[in-house]
Amino acid sequence: MHLLYALAALLCTLVAAGELDTSCKVSVNCMTSLTRNDVTDYIAKLVSKLPGDGKKTTYYANGQNIVCRQYALGRHGFCLFFEGVKDGGVRTARTAKRLMGKIQEVSDKGADRGCGSRCGMVWDKSWGGGVLKLDYVTDSCVDICDAGGRMKPRPGQPAMQ
Repeated sequence: MHLLYALAALLCTLVAAGELDTSCKVSVNCMTSLTRNDVTDYIAKLVSKLPGDGKKTTYYANGQNIVCRQYALGRHGFCLFFEGVKDGGVRTARTAKRLMGKIQEVSDKGADRGCGSRCGMVWDKSWGGGVLKLDYVTDSCVDICDAGGRMKPRPGQPAMQ
């Protein structure tokens, strides 16, 4: 029985906070869109300008665009957003900044799988659900999106860092 507890403790440490995983599973539009410049580099520059250091924290809800690069005409484009966040939870701009480098990495390495320096997703295994995703959308903003009145976490629901 003690061996079982020891194995359980070992497995828990393998999924510690901060351990990241990545994927190139994105929309078909992302995989087939032809772009002139590297979308992930453009998005990374925008993410570096997000508020969220020090006392000012910006929160983003599930599916809320954080930053975008418009594509062609209209409101289509490539946007960074959190997806699949459990129970109405929110994530912070600081989290987006922390994970953006991994998005660039998976996007660049996944060129043969459809990411092509345009898309990708990353998540922290400690979250228990949800990803930070860069994908093609049909309702984008220009550059840094409005944070929707600086949404705060629901009472009893901490913002995941």
